[in-house]
Amino acid sequence: MLVTRWRCRKPSGPLTHRTPSDRHLIAIVLSVTHVRFAQGGIVLHDGRLSAGAVQISRAGSESAASFDAPCDVLHLHVPQHLVAQQYEQARGTACVPASLFEDNGFFLDPEIERLGNALLTAHMETAIGSLYAEALTRAIVTRILARESIACVGSATAHDKRNRLPKWRLHRAVDFIEANLALPIQLDEISASAGLTKMHFATQFRQSTGLSPHAYVTRRRIRKAKALLTQSQFNILEVAQCCGFATHAHFSSVFKKATGYSPSQWRLQFNGPRTSMSAPAASPGELLALHELNE
Repeated sequence: MLVTRWRCRKPSGPLTHRTPSDRHLIAIVLSVTHVRFAQGGIVLHDGRLSAGAVQISRAGSESAASFDAPCDVLHLHVPQHLVAQQYEQARGTACVPASLFEDNGFFLDPEIERLGNALLTAHMETAIGSLYAEALTRAIVTRILARESIACVGSATAHDKRNRLPKWRLHRAVDFIEANLALPIQLDEISASAGLTKMHFATQFRQSTGLSPHAYVTRRRIRKAKALLTQSQFNILEVAQCCGFATHAHFSSVFKKATGYSPSQWRLQFNGPRTSMSAPAASPGELLALHELNE
């Protein structure tokens, strides 16, 4: 078992990591942060993460994270044989189902957060401390296996997958949104770009991305605003207008709700060495596994 910790006092990234072919990686967020996290080139999360958020990476996967705020993340590098051993004890078979690692997004689990914080206090240089740390890591793995058991009870997930947008329709919708972030965007315009009615489009878009069309548009506008705020030649009102907000007050309200900072506070605290004048564009496929944390 290997335990590592990422701690940074200011925005940083991108940080990249390839999980070894014989280990799974369990990431436990210990403090509130803002992150853009991608795996295999697909963005899984772009925004605020609460303490207690957990993410599991399958063996052999590639991940990249860019933090827009200070972060503190605990990583457990768990051997596959340990997962199989725990699963065999619980299920009577060492064949761990692939479904355990299908959803690579973040989920909230206060119990895993508590166990992770306890692990930080373990004195691993002593024999007793090592045993204590091993017991905690096994408890975390067991907790994750318990989640898998609950998830298998119903068929809601399979139903949701059947109701997702086809990739080509999702690509068209994403491209339309990215091209019109500075303008008012109506739901019927987005749905028309994908060739669907508003009613069918909104439901399938949420199933595909975890976000409503309105929430996704807001997310992309805020990300663009973050990038523009690093450019001193833009005042706050100009940033607001470039990102599709009609007034300074509306922009400030939405921005603070999404980030916890006013635009001026963000500019003072997170103004970095970036040189790009526009936000990173979303690739057409980056939404396919995007999940909104339920807080």
